[in-house]
Amino acid sequence: MAIKIKRGYMKLKIICEYCKQEFNSKKSCYKHKHEIHHIKNGQAPKYDLICKFCGYTNYITKAGMTLHEKYCKLNPDKIICIGHPVSDATKNKISNGMHIAALEGRNKGWTTSRLGENRKSYPEEFFTKVIENEFEDKNYQYNYPFYTWKLDFAWIDKKKCIEIDGSQHEEQKQKESDIRKDKKLIEEGWQVLRIKWKDLFNEPKKYINKANSFIVIDDQ
Repeated sequence: MAIKIKRGYMKLKIICEYCKQEFNSKKSCYKHKHEIHHIKNGQAPKYDLICKFCGYTNYITKAGMTLHEKYCKLNPDKIICIGHPVSDATKNKISNGMHIAALEGRNKGWTTSRLGENRKSYPEEFFTKVIENEFEDKNYQYNYPFYTWKLDFAWIDKKKCIEIDGSQHEEQKQKESDIRKDKKLIEEGWQVLRIKWKDLFNEPKKYINKANSFIVIDDQ
């Protein structure tokens, strides 16, 4: 008597390259990656990679890390992009044009054009409410154009401004820009008060009183 044997099949295990979870089908694995790891179908997988030159680490695709290493500052064979040389006359012409545009309020800059004129950071939002609730003089202008810069909070009639400095102002490049900005303000007869956001956050009463007094007291 012949016995029929029902043939079975072995299901392949699909492994998520992000969390190593196993699935019985590609469809369920794709759904998992889309919902949990926010990866769309067809995107290149990302890995926790480290740059072999500078030690930079990120959850990135292999192609992305290869591109980073290609231009890495510590790569002895890095690719350097060299643009077309610009004459001093052209540089001065561009600089003078930007200064005139800034004074006339036409130079909006990338920040205001991309984020909007009234878009504020959290520290700026916080200080705006401080002015509304605590300040005697509320006659200020936010993001007031001053040459190629913007003044966070400017009392134009008094030529006084308050700058709320976040952590980015600790970077050397930003420090140098702030020094040039303050120097130009003083040359134009302005007074500037810089308050670090971390200080305002840790001791709000102290720095709110200091800022209010700075605006109210007439030093002239």
